[in-house]
Amino acid sequence: MASLFPLTDMAMVSYDKAKLMLTQDPKQVLESLLWFILFLLAVESALVFSLSIFMSRSIVAPILDLKSAMSAVENGNFQARAR
Repeated sequence: MASLFPLTDMAMVSYDKAKLMLTQDPKQVLESLLWFILFLLAVESALVFSLSIFMSRSIVAPILDLKSAMSAVENGNFQARAR
């Protein structure tokens, strides 16, 4: 679903740029379209990177809690609990 919005934006911008090519210099229109694509790529990359960090931490944190609880049990604390 998250990738649907950039694709929709890209389609709308491409359509607008195609209409502009009829009235303006095609080279300038394509250059501005290229910059827009690069901008979307940068934003999507940052979003994916941030989301992957968040998701990996939400998976690793409970495992680390379980590891510390098991270490406590190994040391004889049978009342230790993982959060």
